[in-house]
Amino acid sequence: MPILIRPDSEFTDLLRNNLRVRYDERKKERTGPAPIHVSDILPSSCIRKQYYSRVYPDEAPITDESIHHFVRGEASEFAITNLAKIGVAQAELQMDGIVAHPDIMDNTDDKTIIIELKDT
Repeated sequence: MPILIRPDSEFTDLLRNNLRVRYDERKKERTGPAPIHVSDILPSSCIRKQYYSRVYPDEAPITDESIHHFVRGEASEFAITNLAKIGVAQAELQMDGIVAHPDIMDNTDDKTIIIELKDT
């Protein structure tokens, strides 16, 4: 009996919709009066774009490309933090109204090491 391999658009659509819901939920946490996150003000991001996506979130539609970027970043962060086997992942830090969730934070040898991974 031959094995038939074909794309399954129904399954792909299910994944895309579930990812979109997850992405939407995270995006809502970063709009309006929500705290400013470190990644919102990094030099590699456009601060003007970050401002408008906060103030006018409906004007920044979620695209398949942004979903793929989100998943790629989350997957690589998961793999790297597990491989590192040091410190704590996603601990919350606040300073001067800016919130940070470092990917890895380690407090050993009387020094603090903070590692932030970016998938660009």
